[in-house]
Amino acid sequence: MAQRPSINRALSLAAALRRKSKSVGDDDGKESQIEGLAFSTATIRSGGMAVAKVRGQHLHGADLKCESMSSGFIIDVLPQHTVQEEGEQLVLAMRIFRRMGTPRALCLVRVSIGGSSAVASITVRV
Repeated sequence: MAQRPSINRALSLAAALRRKSKSVGDDDGKESQIEGLAFSTATIRSGGMAVAKVRGQHLHGADLKCESMSSGFIIDVLPQHTVQEEGEQLVLAMRIFRRMGTPRALCLVRVSIGGSSAVASITVRV
């Protein structure tokens, strides 16, 4: 029969995993938290520019990730981000391309900063 690992070993393994999964925050040691995400417009043309405002606390663009949750869309985030109001709002610009054959539809966009993320939708047409 296989022996069960000791409880101390299991606890130390759990503590090590917890330490590895913690996201790195600002220089202050504060973690970024996204409270909301909204686009400045509801509809854009394929390849057009969309501006998104991310609301939250301790926002910084160093570990920003932006991805499409809907199939058939490609997102290209511009490298310059603007942080306003002492890290409470992040403004970013992106181009959203609709692949050939993808019908006009809502594109779900997920923005992640550290361990926090938010999803918003925008319609991409021809």
